[in-house]
Amino acid sequence: TTRSDSVRLLDEVAKVLPEGVHLTSYTQDKQKQKFTGVAQSNARVSAFMRNISRSEWIKNPDLNVIKAKGRTEGDRYKYSTFELTAVQKTTDADDQNK
Repeated sequence: TTRSDSVRLLDEVAKVLPEGVHLTSYTQDKQKQKFTGVAQSNARVSAFMRNISRSEWIKNPDLNVIKAKGRTEGDRYKYSTFELTAVQKTTDADDQNK
């Protein structure tokens, strides 16, 4: 019953990712999702977290790290790097088996 969950989950990640946010890494350990990326601003990361909260397949976003970068000699643009975790929602079949 959970065979197609991976496809649905990745489709949902694409849907909740707002413009101006780019993932550099995505890992999954059982139900826990870890997103690492770059955003145009902290507000874009907040939008990503709000989208996760409203998602059908992902819940409980938790921001672990956010750092402002850029505006130095080598960087033309200001941006933020971030790391956040979330939890994959379980299907009804998973809930019944517990």
